[in-house]
Amino acid sequence: FQSELTGNGNRFHGDEPSSAERQSNADIKLTIYEKAIKNVQTLKDKEVLLQGMMRAGATVWEANKLSMKWQNVLRQYPKSVQLKIDYLGYVETTSSLVSVEEICKVYYDCLDLLDECRTLNGADEGDLYVKQVYVTLRMTLFLRKAGFLEHAVAIWQALLEYEFYMPANLEVSRCKIPKDSKLDLRSAFEDFWDSELPRIGEPDAQGWSNFQADHDVSIDPRKDIIPMSLGSLNQFEAWGQTERSHSLNSHYPARTIDDVNKNDPYRVILFPDIKNFLIRSPTDTGRWVLVDALFCFCHLPPYLSRTFDDGPSLWFGDPFIRNEILYGDQRSILRWPEGKSKNSETDDDLKERSSCSPFTLPVQDYLLTTDTLFTAKENWFSAFNAWNTKTQGGIEPVNGFWIYRVMAMLLHTAKLGERFVEYYLAFELEINPEVARKTAKALLKAQPSNLRLYNAYALVEYRLENVGTADRVIQKASEMRNKLDKDEVCNMISLCRTRTWQRLESSQSLDALQGIVEFSIGPVEDAAPSTMTREYGTHDYESTTTTLKAQTNLIAIRNDMLSLKLPFHAIECVECLILLAYLGNSHSTALATDTFKRNLLVLVTRFPLDSSVEELIRQSFARILYWHATHKKLFSPAALRAFLTESIESFPRNSMFLSLYAWNETRFRIDDRVRSIISGIILRSVRSAPTDNAESIVTHVFAIWANIQRETSLGSNHQAVRETFERAFRSECGAKCSGLWKIYFLFEYSRGETRRAKDVFYRGVTACPWVKELYWLAFEYLKTEMTDLELRNVYDMMVDREIRIHVALEDVAVKT
Repeated sequence: FQSELTGNGNRFHGDEPSSAERQSNADIKLTIYEKAIKNVQTLKDKEVLLQGMMRAGATVWEANKLSMKWQNVLRQYPKSVQLKIDYLGYVETTSSLVSVEEICKVYYDCLDLLDECRTLNGADEGDLYVKQVYVTLRMTLFLRKAGFLEHAVAIWQALLEYEFYMPANLEVSRCKIPKDSKLDLRSAFEDFWDSELPRIGEPDAQGWSNFQADHDVSIDPRKDIIPMSLGSLNQFEAWGQTERSHSLNSHYPARTIDDVNKNDPYRVILFPDIKNFLIRSPTDTGRWVLVDALFCFCHLPPYLSRTFDDGPSLWFGDPFIRNEILYGDQRSILRWPEGKSKNSETDDDLKERSSCSPFTLPVQDYLLTTDTLFTAKENWFSAFNAWNTKTQGGIEPVNGFWIYRVMAMLLHTAKLGERFVEYYLAFELEINPEVARKTAKALLKAQPSNLRLYNAYALVEYRLENVGTADRVIQKASEMRNKLDKDEVCNMISLCRTRTWQRLESSQSLDALQGIVEFSIGPVEDAAPSTMTREYGTHDYESTTTTLKAQTNLIAIRNDMLSLKLPFHAIECVECLILLAYLGNSHSTALATDTFKRNLLVLVTRFPLDSSVEELIRQSFARILYWHATHKKLFSPAALRAFLTESIESFPRNSMFLSLYAWNETRFRIDDRVRSIISGIILRSVRSAPTDNAESIVTHVFAIWANIQRETSLGSNHQAVRETFERAFRSECGAKCSGLWKIYFLFEYSRGETRRAKDVFYRGVTACPWVKELYWLAFEYLKTEMTDLELRNVYDMMVDREIRIHVALEDVAVKT
């Protein structure tokens, strides 16, 4: 309430409070928190208040006082899991004399506390397991940022092997594993780990379940790639190139028999390095959380647990997790954004709208569907577009083929359900398109009555532009309708929707309408145009009687889905209803909008407001409006603006709505509505976030992206963009995001402001002291701006903070 009170008043347009107002607001909050803590009894209530108190205190307390407060709080509440997790964020972003080893110890303590809590009677094992996965994800990301990629990858290998490939003779109940059994399991896993057989993600891996301790297997040693000879005369430049080359060898943990740098003690990961991470999920849904956390580690979009209304959904705006922009092709970041508009208006608005892509925001956060998994990136938001950008430039955070092999093993053995199969096929389509076809066929051969598999296979063929093959796949699946049980028939709506969108993307609107009608009521007799319909441009599929009958049947199907508690199938029915209203009435967006609103009311009576159900149906309608805007000349920007504004108010973190809003406003040079939406809605939601986790880094990235876009298209000055960065760093969320600091540095550097870039560099390594990629900026971009003494000081800073260094500076020989 205090944040809202301070945020209003004379800031009618959403301007930020001044520094004095922020401090005054924090002082008032501290007084309230300290009084309230004395009057609550339960640990859960105290945790909420203490979280708020420490967050407010970070604004006004000096570093020493803040450190002492944290120590006092942790001593007073040693069993508080949430406070321990919050403390992780504090130690990871403080530049005091704390080492990597000491931070890892805080992580281990937190994991031990969570493990202890899971054994207590009455413990919520599901919630505690989600927290265990979150802390593990955070630690592996921390290790990778500090340069210890082998250790991070090894932890994930151990986690996955322990969860999905436990031998059948060792399998025990998932709920509250007895201590003795846990020790036996870990001892057996230690034998597998010490054997150094290929582990999940490595070539020829078979899994722990196929390991036989008394069976000798010969393993060929691996060999590091020897760095190329260096011709640089500068020692720091030579060291930078050598260090980068050695880093590229560290995508996997080495084995004792491998031909690697024997002077590097961190290449080989032993069992004691991973034993603290051997946890098991109490439920199948917990497995989904684990796999989604793996996707986050690899900077892939989560899918399996993404529609949960709490828990994991908050991770996807976390500044410690959402750091994709820390990696990737630096040239693409310097040119960011690519889809900028022209300096002046053209006569053809349709051409201009189509030429400006809304899909270039480098950090995405929306609910994934088969639309975003399989679509071509030029047609709609592509789930893997941002990931593809990060794997360019040779600095990818995780080897793409490692995660590909991990997913391939899980596909055939883990039984993670149809959503994982869809995800895998879409990912394989990005990495190895022709193999994706073969995989889909093989899966269908094993499950010949699985309609979701048929749908995924059709989407693969459509993406590969094999339209005839895809049509035959859908036709074959449709003919099975009367042979399937009721549960499987529910998936028929997905086939209808897939074919409809393919026809729309091919500008075959009548065929798209025909598909919906035939799905709803069967083929329409005499559907070919008569003399009269040819004259007036209508068909029987567009007649009022036909569309009303189809509408009635689709509403009945929707209601059946709702009664069966299949909300996502119901959403697909609603999308078909909207498309029917739109296509059956001469592309009327007014009727489509009316249909959307009426069906939204039906859905929100069954499901909580602001749930993933409402978000998904809004995403579906946004796609229809975007297609209309890019394919039809009669287009009302105001109608799209109204819908997107409403959607952003409900879901301010959804990057799809934000990007489309910015794209819709690219033609308006005077009335800068994007800036208003940033100040009025997004930053207001940030100020009123009840906890640090509720604030999303995506909103800050969008604000910066939109201002850079405005700068390059409207010729505004650099200071406006600079202030947007500074505003982000005045928030806890923005200051903790190392990727945001890198983008700020590159922004200044690309504008020729090398002195400003140098200043941002030092601020960045102070705010995020253990991020190796930030230190690289000095050696890659500031070689001429910094003296040798300054570069040496940066190197010594890395050594003092225990950042991973493969090759000592003194060991690099340079040509003279």
